[in-house]
Amino acid sequence: MSTLNISILTSPSAWGGMEVHTVALARTLKANGHEVSIIEVGSDLYAQNRFELNEKIHVSTIDNVQSLKFPGIIDSLRIISKLYGDICIFPKGDVFAGSWQLDLIANLKFNHFITIEHKASLPMPPKSRRYHFGGLIPGIGFWWYRRKINFFLRSLWPHKIVCVSRNVERSLIDYNGFPQHKVTSVCNGIDPEIYRHRADYRISARLKWGIKKDALVFGTIGRFHLWKGFDVALKLFAKLTSTSFRPDLWFILVGRGPELENLKELIVELNIIEKVKLIDFTDKPWEIYPAFDVFLMPSRLEGLPLTLLEAMASGCCPIAMDVGGISEVITDPSLGWLVQPDDNNGFFDAMKLAAELDSDSLRDMGRKVREHIVKHFNAQRQFSALASVIESECSN
Repeated sequence: MSTLNISILTSPSAWGGMEVHTVALARTLKANGHEVSIIEVGSDLYAQNRFELNEKIHVSTIDNVQSLKFPGIIDSLRIISKLYGDICIFPKGDVFAGSWQLDLIANLKFNHFITIEHKASLPMPPKSRRYHFGGLIPGIGFWWYRRKINFFLRSLWPHKIVCVSRNVERSLIDYNGFPQHKVTSVCNGIDPEIYRHRADYRISARLKWGIKKDALVFGTIGRFHLWKGFDVALKLFAKLTSTSFRPDLWFILVGRGPELENLKELIVELNIIEKVKLIDFTDKPWEIYPAFDVFLMPSRLEGLPLTLLEAMASGCCPIAMDVGGISEVITDPSLGWLVQPDDNNGFFDAMKLAAELDSDSLRDMGRKVREHIVKHFNAQRQFSALASVIESECSN
């Protein structure tokens, strides 16, 4: 295939799974012989994390627009005017990232405009309406129709919509009416040579944290955001420490984000400050995962989280809420505990069961979990498939 000139449009607020995915895609496209640029709006996170990228991938920042949150016509024109090439790729943290105006202008400027959807969409809320004049005259419910029309407009202008899991794909089609012929899915993947269990990393991290080698460590890595559900995990961990026969329980949370201060206050309120450690964001998470025995993912909303794949590839036994594409990863009870959304009691029961397992049983599960990830979610294979989808779209 001839060389493509590709612009990837982003607006990162913190370094997370979507950013890691974007870097992996950019590197794959570059390795396939294409010219690739990452253009970030209102941030310089990719520039700061330049070590993640092939040195020949150009990174630039648009400073005169604050973010890609609901840009109007003027801001959309400013943004798209800075992009160039044959194709624009727009990774999205949720379906409403950007705006229909931005999509339309990108459609008009580029031969091919592709969005990548990272998070499952929620069903449309029930239609409701206000009543006016003391309840005598019912309203029309314009808010519901505006939302419905906005979904339609967001599906109209991309030439192709790629989802990171089949669940995300189904949610866009079933809930939001996206046309099936435009939407496809390519699951996330990780590098199993980087993410694997290493005894030296386990020992080093635990020494740094002051945790004994035979302690049971629950852990999580991610953005401290409300939809990640870390508040739920802390409350359940506090309950577990007060009821478990094991005195050597720990919970490690690694990351940063808007909920950091609230999480600190909750730890104090729950009186678990001596059993919980908040660790700042790390650009080498593969050195952290081996120190965990059990990986917790109590998310309220997800796509197909890279952190879950990374943790499982590192031999961590997962406990996760069944949201987004997580059930596409934990496909069997032997691979961890899959809990119904918002079932806090079920999540607690899973934590209790994990705490009751002996170290040999945890290690056996960890080996099986890693084998599953290596077989089904290998980054080289998955990102090659994603690049093929993009190249195929551009050959039409």
